[in-house]
Amino acid sequence: MKRYCVLLAIIGVGSLLNFSAIGRESHLCLTKSDKGIELLSPTPTTELITYLDGLQAGKYLLNWNIDNHQAAAQLGFGNRFAEIYGQLAEEAQLRLKQNGSLTIQEMTGYLNAVVAEEKSIDDLGLKRDEHLSSIVYLRALQEGECSFPAAIGRAPDPTALLGELRRVYPEFHLEARNATFTAVYNQAVDASHKRITQMGGVSIFRNIEDLRHAILGEQELPPTIVAQTGSGWFAISVAPAGTFGWSYEHSGKDEAEEEALRNCTSVTADPRTCRTVVVAKGTCVAVAQCNVSGQKSIWIELNEHIKDAIDGSFHQAVLAGVPEVNCKALTNWCPQ
Repeated sequence: MKRYCVLLAIIGVGSLLNFSAIGRESHLCLTKSDKGIELLSPTPTTELITYLDGLQAGKYLLNWNIDNHQAAAQLGFGNRFAEIYGQLAEEAQLRLKQNGSLTIQEMTGYLNAVVAEEKSIDDLGLKRDEHLSSIVYLRALQEGECSFPAAIGRAPDPTALLGELRRVYPEFHLEARNATFTAVYNQAVDASHKRITQMGGVSIFRNIEDLRHAILGEQELPPTIVAQTGSGWFAISVAPAGTFGWSYEHSGKDEAEEEALRNCTSVTADPRTCRTVVVAKGTCVAVAQCNVSGQKSIWIELNEHIKDAIDGSFHQAVLAGVPEVNCKALTNWCPQ
């Protein structure tokens, strides 16, 4: 069997954009789309699932020597896969910098959550409701047919951007004004400005991530992963240091818990600190890690909605008196 050596490319400082020019960016989209109605095809999501399954099965490996578009080309996948791959690579770089180590289980868990979000976007796009304009813009960003405003103070008015989308994608019959699009776009722009202020720049991968989260945050999410036929138990075991272990489908809770604990203790300096949670199919788990004056803690939340699980993990910390600014999302996972 042919084995691909596919990487989580490290996107360095050069991927950050930081402009201070005054004035609006007048055009963010191409004059004509090459995708048309195919812009909303779910095929790229199946490419992500194929890659995720390959990582988990050992068919695909991590290689740090090529960029995201080269990785996509090697697998025969498209631009949307490449952009999410870039997000995955950047997240890997961040975690390596913060924790000093990285496991394949950690990144497959992260990618699993992204795939769940992409599935939700695909399903929402089929409804052709008030979210359609926002989804068209998201997919256009991922396909490289539109860009995101790069600098604070230069973002075009939402109505002007809608006008561009209507011109480039007439087949979607987008509205000239859309309150949901305005809210989603402004939220994503605000998130970009916050990243620029805090970090000095922001990558297009994070812009896309923020826009996707803004879209999903504007509606009541269905369950991210629907439980499959049959029973199955998974588990995660996490230490405050940020190391953790997973266990995959078991027929019993005890077996799942024991394997996850073994996987955590094997990579943790102090095995006694591993905390284990059992996760059923159809449930998502999110872990927040907080650091106050060098004192690290973890907060684990289970929920059928991935966004609610992530929010809940942070909310637990805040209720315990930990400032949210001292916390970060460590990992999240929706067992299939």
